[in-house]
Amino acid sequence: GIEVINLFQLSDINIELINSSINETNLLLLLDLDDRSFSVSSEILGALAIKNSLSCLKKPPRRLSNHGIYSPSSPRLSADYYLKGTEIANAACDLLDLDCSAREELLHKVATVEKSVPLDVPNHSFSGPF
Repeated sequence: GIEVINLFQLSDINIELINSSINETNLLLLLDLDDRSFSVSSEILGALAIKNSLSCLKKPPRRLSNHGIYSPSSPRLSADYYLKGTEIANAACDLLDLDCSAREELLHKVATVEKSVPLDVPNHSFSGPF
């Protein structure tokens, strides 16, 4: 199965919760909303390595982050900066060993959703300024 752990508070990361999830799924996919270097995902991987929690993984952990070193403000530039749902779906498919037809179906659904919403709007209740 898949478990999603959303970290709302980064000052006190619950490594035990993440460790428990790893023990159940034997997989790890980290999504970071910042640059990969010196990031929250780096801290999590480091803490898990110190606890020797990564030894039970069936596959190496995957870590995805935004692209680039700055957050652009123009829509044209932001299209290449933000992590896309299709990238996340592809990584999940790789970890879960989904067959080609299941992968294609999932990627089609994710791409359809991505096309229907603006890339750089955090949520519909946020109306600017941008």
